[in-house]
Amino acid sequence: MIKLEPWTVKFYYLVGFLLLWLTASSQVVINELMADPSPPASLVEEEYVELLNISSESVSLAGWALSDASSTQYFGDENLSPYEYVIVCSAEHQSQFEAYGRVVPLPSLPSLNNSGDEITLWNADNEIVDQVVYSSAWYNDALRDDGGYSLERTNPNNFCDTALNWRASLAARGGSPGQENANYDPLFYDDSPLQVLFAEVLGDSIVHIQFNKKLDLISATSILHYSSPGLGIAETVVILPDSRSVVVEFAAALLPQTVYTIQLSNIEDCHQLNTLSTEIITGLPETPSFNDLIINEILFNPKSGGVDYIEVYNNSQKIIAADELIILELDPITSELLDMEAIENSHQLLLPGSYWVFTSNPDIIEERFQPAHTNQLIESNIPNYPDEMGSLAILNAQLDTLDQVTYSADWHFDLISEEDGVALERISTAAASQDPQNWFSAAFTSNNGTPTAINSQIRPEYVDQSKVFLSSEVFSPDLDGVNDLLTITIQQETTVTATIAVYNLNGNVVRMLVNNQLLGYNNEVIWDGLGDNRNELPIGHYIVLASWFDEEGNSAAEKIGVVLSRKRF
Repeated sequence: MIKLEPWTVKFYYLVGFLLLWLTASSQVVINELMADPSPPASLVEEEYVELLNISSESVSLAGWALSDASSTQYFGDENLSPYEYVIVCSAEHQSQFEAYGRVVPLPSLPSLNNSGDEITLWNADNEIVDQVVYSSAWYNDALRDDGGYSLERTNPNNFCDTALNWRASLAARGGSPGQENANYDPLFYDDSPLQVLFAEVLGDSIVHIQFNKKLDLISATSILHYSSPGLGIAETVVILPDSRSVVVEFAAALLPQTVYTIQLSNIEDCHQLNTLSTEIITGLPETPSFNDLIINEILFNPKSGGVDYIEVYNNSQKIIAADELIILELDPITSELLDMEAIENSHQLLLPGSYWVFTSNPDIIEERFQPAHTNQLIESNIPNYPDEMGSLAILNAQLDTLDQVTYSADWHFDLISEEDGVALERISTAAASQDPQNWFSAAFTSNNGTPTAINSQIRPEYVDQSKVFLSSEVFSPDLDGVNDLLTITIQQETTVTATIAVYNLNGNVVRMLVNNQLLGYNNEVIWDGLGDNRNELPIGHYIVLASWFDEEGNSAAEKIGVVLSRKRF
């Protein structure tokens, strides 16, 4: 995947089509790569590249070259017969490979990196004949991705498909150098739907759109196929060398804190078998400040086989680029930095009011929690947070702290029998991140977690003229996601010293929530339905009594009835 910087955009506009003209029609293809020969299955323990002449004519390799991202090596005066396979290796290993087929040696084979590389075949006119930008993910085979097996092209005449047209060799010896590939399938092509992977703004009026497949040149570069209600019809569209992305320039400039919809119509894939018409959302990203992005949900103690996740909520009107974020693990006692992970290559924009989840394995989260918005799961390395107590922070690229939470397993609902796999959810986006009463166990009716969606325990923000009021007349602390907590709110015009207690109908105090404590202007106290000894109270009617006095000696009290209910499962 091409990573674009703003300064490269104008360059692509100037030479974008020239890059296409400098690509020769492919008579010869890179057909097999042995990037990681150790430990060998049974082949020579050396790297090699296989070329295949797919044409009916002989091809001279004189003046041709093979390169990777850091070096280039030139072929000698060699010819490829029609439909001939040849093995390309370093000259010092020529004799070892001759047992498998014809060898065309290079002075030194460009190094094939195990994790991935860009291998390009050039003709004598300095035109690209074929190029493979592979990665270790292409093996897609846990038994063969740890060395000793080559990557083979499935259909050598299929120039539209990239990763899906390559796979780990099924040959018992680890590869098929100089011969028809073990995975050869002349009918293979990728018929999956064409999709947009992401869109990112590269300048005031320039948007980069990345697709999952190679594109048809004609439909992908038509300005009539890109429009936006706020930006008009595209002025220029250039397809980039990977053939899977375009750079679109509009006449109007994008404005900050504005979400734009770009309409794509009749974009075809390279096979011209799939047509895409869709809308994408984008905007100008801005640097977030403190509290613009808040920690909203944490799974730090997953079930066996599960993974941690961190959910954040865009609490601002800014559009925030995920790639500009850093996640920390801190010592909960000393605040010493224990781990730091930067979010990289996600290309995701966090729109205002949206929820996003960072996790090392989105597939596990998707299977376990069935999230509402799977496209808002971001695969990323994150710290491994402790099960009992930990501290995490979100930073921007300037290393400014956006939010921090030092959590404890004690914040879970006391009567939960099993905390494994239960996320801690933030109750209010307005209340303090570090307030233990602002966190509660996710409801079991929401699979014990709500990644990418509104929290099961969220408390709406109330606007009321009463001094004291309750979030509900009936609440049921049974983790079904409906009124699991009772929120008691006291609104004052000045600071007060208050006492808030819960009484049963016999007049006995069963829970002292606040005892002669100083409260501010707008205060929230949570009752989880438990008694002072953290015991489960019987269902029935209770009375919440709140009393307070201010600095001038004025005092008042209010009492409100509430019903504690509970389902049995």
